[in-house]
Amino acid sequence: MIGASAAKDLHRVDIEKYYRAQIDAHSVDVLRDDASRQHSETWFRDDTADYWRHDRMRREIEPLLDRNDRWITFGDGRYGTDAAWLMAKGQKVLCTDIQDTLLKIGHARGFIGDYRAANAEALPFTDGEFDWGLCKEAYHHMPRPPVAFYEMLRVVRKGLVLIEPAPRQAKNLWGSLTQALLDRLHPVRPENEFEESGNYVYKLSIADVRQMLLSSGLRAFAYKTISDCYIKGVEYEAPPGALKAACERNIRRRDLVLKLLGLHGSIMVCIVFKGAPVAAGALRAHGFTIVELPANPYQP
Repeated sequence: MIGASAAKDLHRVDIEKYYRAQIDAHSVDVLRDDASRQHSETWFRDDTADYWRHDRMRREIEPLLDRNDRWITFGDGRYGTDAAWLMAKGQKVLCTDIQDTLLKIGHARGFIGDYRAANAEALPFTDGEFDWGLCKEAYHHMPRPPVAFYEMLRVVRKGLVLIEPAPRQAKNLWGSLTQALLDRLHPVRPENEFEESGNYVYKLSIADVRQMLLSSGLRAFAYKTISDCYIKGVEYEAPPGALKAACERNIRRRDLVLKLLGLHGSIMVCIVFKGAPVAAGALRAHGFTIVELPANPYQP
């Protein structure tokens, strides 16, 4: 009979083998033909409407940036776009993804510096080896996100940034009523909770973060939600252009509707602190809410 710990290890290995196969297939698909390669080439550009979309999300963490800190990015598989953004801001960065096929290309073209293949569920780094970690739009693709959450936290000293799709979330009492009504009228369809690769799409909620921190003894996190809009073709348009203008209009409309409904935006920027909140004043000025959690009364 296999012991519990051995069974857990086998489960991890099986998932890693499956997930690596999916990611390797994706990497091959990205480079499969001229159209695919042309599309992936846009990831190197910083002059497109699509770059503007992602830059809107990344800019939210600028109050954290300190040239003395070292960052690590997780699931940074688009040639290392998150690492490249941090490098452009003067940060020291190690770029990681579960496979390094595309990272090698990004490095060879001078897009990123240091890189390494690393599974976020079993990272080959020591405790607190980095100051900060950034996981942008990769957490929801992971086979066991909570496992990766604690593992990513383990290797950072100051904190972890997650920029992820969020579920429907209420901001106030009115929002709770709205959410209950929408959940009844427009429930999430089960088939929309999975991706073609086979994994469950895990959307990160404020309540999830609170519970995971309380269970691990951490005492503070900050969050902010924003709206986003994707229109096919933004990858190729250099602003100003019609598509970027349409995205901006849609974002403004969504923000207005969400405000009236008392709901949060669809993208959450979450900063988990390993100690006391960092740059709290600047983050509040940026629109973040800082949540300080109680200590466990049954532990010294």
